[in-house]
Amino acid sequence: MRRQAMRGHFQAIGPSGCAAVEYTDILAGKTDFAVYYRLLPWDHATPALILVEGVGRVEHLDGTPNSARSENQPTVVARDARVSDHVRNCLTPHV
Repeated sequence: MRRQAMRGHFQAIGPSGCAAVEYTDILAGKTDFAVYYRLLPWDHATPALILVEGVGRVEHLDGTPNSARSENQPTVVARDARVSDHVRNCLTPHV
């Protein structure tokens, strides 16, 4: 990941160890986003559906939506499109 690009933009919070809790915190407005790489469907499918139905975003770095069949890759879980776009922009190499 491009940690250098993230510096000064975000305050890091340690993971809870439970994707469902982190998705719920995003939906409740306690945090703005999370970034995952390991996308196990039993951890992400249900909370991702709930978040997306509540106007959140679960997208890969190229902007494609996550699905239960998505392979492991950097994925941004965000409270809305603006946050998702900003995080993905910080994490994507600029040519």
